[in-house]
Amino acid sequence: MGEFFASIKAFLEKVNLITFLLALAVAIAVYQLLVRDWLWALFGFCISYAVFAGVHSLYNAYRLNLKAKSEEKKVREANALRMQTENAKMQEEKEQRGAYLRTIFASLPEDVKEGLILLYKLPQPEGGFDNARIVREGIENIEIISKAFHEVGIFLNLDSILEFKRSIKSTIVTISPDFLEVLEENANKIK
Repeated sequence: MGEFFASIKAFLEKVNLITFLLALAVAIAVYQLLVRDWLWALFGFCISYAVFAGVHSLYNAYRLNLKAKSEEKKVREANALRMQTENAKMQEEKEQRGAYLRTIFASLPEDVKEGLILLYKLPQPEGGFDNARIVREGIENIEIISKAFHEVGIFLNLDSILEFKRSIKSTIVTISPDFLEVLEENANKIK
């Protein structure tokens, strides 16, 4: 007896009770209203079950699609919010770094400021980095420029804003992009 109820339960779970009952109602309606033949009623049951099962699966697919779109929208919004937060944090860090470098530049003596601005105004090496300058013998104001970047490198010990590479009869000075902006601002003020 337990096996009978277990098989009925498994059958109802497999065939979806609502779809089964709707198809059974159609079969009874076909038998009672149209034809008093159990074969036609069975045929009506089979056709209506297939139709109702198809409609039910379309409805489930529609619901799953809506749920997937909703989840995708939530993920997109979360990613956009995360990116916006990261961008705001990066912008704030850049502004803090810029303020720090402007403060350092403002604290320098006038001759060092002048030398750094002259360093900034040196031509960029052809095909080289935008923030690199080559200080070589024979350029105008070399003493002021050399004194400026040596004092910044030695006294302030800020290797992160100016890097020096010795070459044959010249020095390659690489200026950090943030400090390059500060020098550009100050060079434009002087013009």
